[in-house]
Amino acid sequence: MTVTVKKLVARLWPASFERLPGKVGPFTFSSTDNLVVLHFGDTPTLDYYWKTRFPTALYIDTACEKSDAELLNNASAIVLVRHISPVWQKMLLAESNSLPPVLVFFDDDIPGILNDPHIPFVYSLKTAIRYARALKIFDKICSSVYVSSDGLAVKYGLDDQSVLGPLPVEPTGSVLSQNDGPVTIFYHGTASHRREILWLRDVIAEVVKRQPGVLFELFGEKPVSKLYQGIEGVRVVHPMKWQPFLTYSASVSYDIGLAPLLDSPFNRCRSHVKYYDITRASGVGIYSENSVFHTVIKSGENGLLVKNSVQDWVDAICGLVQNGNMRRRMFENASAHIVDLRETSGARG
Repeated sequence: MTVTVKKLVARLWPASFERLPGKVGPFTFSSTDNLVVLHFGDTPTLDYYWKTRFPTALYIDTACEKSDAELLNNASAIVLVRHISPVWQKMLLAESNSLPPVLVFFDDDIPGILNDPHIPFVYSLKTAIRYARALKIFDKICSSVYVSSDGLAVKYGLDDQSVLGPLPVEPTGSVLSQNDGPVTIFYHGTASHRREILWLRDVIAEVVKRQPGVLFELFGEKPVSKLYQGIEGVRVVHPMKWQPFLTYSASVSYDIGLAPLLDSPFNRCRSHVKYYDITRASGVGIYSENSVFHTVIKSGENGLLVKNSVQDWVDAICGLVQNGNMRRRMFENASAHIVDLRETSGARG
C-alpha cells in the first residue's frame, strides 16, 4: 500500500480518537502498593516499565485469563498496560463504582499511530481501531495516564510526573565480546522499524566494502532477507517473541549494536530501550543523534550519537570496527551507567 493511501486513511480517521483518555489526575506510586497490572500478551513493556519497579504486583494477562472482579478485591490501584481484552474492559466498566484508582499506560503513540505512514498499515489500522473501541470505556474508568517518554508527554500536554521511563530489565552481566574472529554488528529492529531496515542497506553495503570480513545480523522475514541478499557477511534471523528474544540477547556476544531512528511522528515518541538491548548483548551502540537517545547517551563515552546520513554512519561504524580499545571503554561505561540506573531507581527483577 502506498504512502499516499496511508495518508488519506489518516486524514479520514476521526480526530476525536487522537487523544489520551479524558480524565488525568495525580497518583503517587509506593513500593507498598498492591498493584494489579492488566495487560494483553507477554510484551517487553511489562518488563521495562512495570516488573522492574513492581515485581510483586499481580500481573494478569487478559488475553487468556477469564475476567474476574474478585481478583481486584485487594488492589490499591489497577494499571492497564497499552490495551486489555474487551471482556475485561466491560467487566471494569460494570464494576467502576467500586474500583480503586485505574491508571492507563502507553509506551507508544497509539492514539496517533495512523499519522505515521512508515508503520506497517495493517498493524497501525488494527491498533487504531482497537484503541478507538476502548477509548470511551477508558474515559469512564481511568483516573490517571502515564506515558513512556518526554515526546509522548509533550505531544499530549502531560507534565513530567506522568512520564514513566524504561528501566534495565536485568543487571548487565555481559562482558565485552572476546571473539578473536570478525567484528560482529547487529540491528534487531522490528517490523515497525521497516524504514530503518531499508535505510541501513546502503550503510551496511558500504561498510562491507570498506571492512571486508565484518559480519552483520538483522532481524526480519523473507522481504528483509531478499533486500540484503548479495551483501556478503549479512545474516537475517527470524524475529522472536519477547521472552525468547530476552534469553537470546543475554546469551550472545556482539561487538557493535545499531539503533538508527529516522525522524517521524511515531519515532519522536519512542523511548530508549534499544540502549538496554544493545548493552545486554555486549555491544557498543551507535545511535541517531536527533532522537530520544540523547537523553542517555554521552557521545564518545557510553556510545556514539551520529547524524542520520549514510556517510556519517558508515564512518562511525568503520571507526569502531578499527578501534577495539574505544569499544571496550565505551562498553564498560555503558554497563556501569546501566547498573547505576538500576540502583538509583530501585529497580528489581
